[in-house]
Amino acid sequence: SEIFAAALQDYGRAVIVGDESTFGKGTVQQLRPVISNKLTLPFRRSETQEGALKLTIQTFYRIDGHSTQRHGVVPEVRLPSMLDIAEIGEASLPYALVVDPIEPSRYLPFFDTPIDYEPLQKASEARIASGEAFEYILKDIADEKERIERNTISLNLEGRKEEAARSEADLEKRRKQRIERFAAIREAEKGLFTIYKLTQDNVLDEALTLRDDLSEEELSGMARGDVDDEDPDKKLLEYPHKLGPYERETLRILQDLIAIGKTGKPVNISEATRAPREKTVPIEGRTATQTQPN
Repeated sequence: SEIFAAALQDYGRAVIVGDESTFGKGTVQQLRPVISNKLTLPFRRSETQEGALKLTIQTFYRIDGHSTQRHGVVPEVRLPSMLDIAEIGEASLPYALVVDPIEPSRYLPFFDTPIDYEPLQKASEARIASGEAFEYILKDIADEKERIERNTISLNLEGRKEEAARSEADLEKRRKQRIERFAAIREAEKGLFTIYKLTQDNVLDEALTLRDDLSEEELSGMARGDVDDEDPDKKLLEYPHKLGPYERETLRILQDLIAIGKTGKPVNISEATRAPREKTVPIEGRTATQTQPN
């Protein structure tokens, strides 16, 4: 997905939406055996494999001459994510290879004039700040940042018990809020979405299967285990239409993208954050897409 997102971005065929960047692995490794040549009998030799070495043998480059190594793919529209505060990704490794750019390839972007992405970012930030969709995510990010900065934990047993009780109470409160909120969304969105199971095998079929008509095993491709321990409220806690905050915000960004091409401004944006009309360009044919951590 990282390489695919880079190609879409370089050719200007998509607006990349996601967290701070993708993982940032732009190198290729190969395992090679370590052979020990031990003399046994005269004129005979026994070759024994005593392990293996993983060697970096290649680097992946984008058509613009830069590599995804360490940097990953930086989105045009950034969404808040817990991954942004976690030390993961190639750049967080102590001996990650630093790659110099090379000469870019000769290629033609899909559009001659690049689009100004700032209105999309500002409109998205305004929705996230004022809406409920990212409420839990933003709170979790703030709590995790506070925990990292505090960098201490209590060794007092009673204090730890109180902390665990508060955490459990917060989770139960969130659980009840989600059930009520999702029920209201399902009611409001009746008949709004028709979602199909789309794969490379059926993308050209005239008739597609509705995702709601498929079992969990068919959707995931994996058999289910013991269902006796399943949460009785599992269905109630699922995001309506299985569209979570990131998928829903990506759809709204796509709506903004279409609106900019027609009117010069996004669908949902305040006067204070609206970009000048002359900075926008027509963008018919452009699509919006999102990247899953690996």
